[in-house]
Amino acid sequence: MAQAAYKKQILVSSDNVTYTEVEATSVSLNLGSELLDATTFASTEGWRSRVSGIKDWSISAEAIFTPNNAALTAMRSSNINGTVIYVRYLPDGTNANGFQGQVVVESFNMSGDVSGLETVSISMQGNGALGDVS
Repeated sequence: MAQAAYKKQILVSSDNVTYTEVEATSVSLNLGSELLDATTFASTEGWRSRVSGIKDWSISAEAIFTPNNAALTAMRSSNINGTVIYVRYLPDGTNANGFQGQVVVESFNMSGDVSGLETVSISMQGNGALGDVS
């Protein structure tokens, strides 16, 4: 069955105990794997061989800026200070189907124009493995 995206939540924590919702308007979880070329003269037969190398993950989010949002404050602090924070990505808004891990906030960009709201664009890079919410 399809999943409605509006139920999604992204939560952040400085201590992995108390989580605060980001109140994002758009969120993406990106999983990747470095592919290593394992082609040899003996095995090629005209085709490359590859093996999976180091895994990587990241989360990007867009949110409406609110000055007293604790989640935005934690992410901005992570970006400025280079500290690790915890993030939970909940595609259906529940822990049962969610993912969690440590991240460092790579960028925290704010923008807005005269006819709109102040928004924040955030990029978080995984720091270690991405796991299921326990």
